Amino acid sequence: MMGVMTASNAHINAVFQITSDYTIQGFLDEALPGVLMMIFCWCGFNYMSKGGKFVKMLLVTTIVGLLCGFAGILG
Repeated sequence: MMGVMTASNAHINAVFQITSDYTIQGFLDEALPGVLMMIFCWCGFNYMSKGGKFVKMLLVTTIVGLLCGFAGILG
């Protein structure tokens, strides 16, 4: 149930452009809509199932998200 709620309520957008009219997000939405969020959730679940610490996952997720946002990869 939590996977369905995450997939319907959370979104990750890749704003990185290869050319002026071709974006990675456009390609991903055509091929596999919601694949970035699915990969993100799977990585978090996999980390936690192997005994990972929640606080460490939260801090790494926040830092990576901020760095990708400032770099212009995610929006």
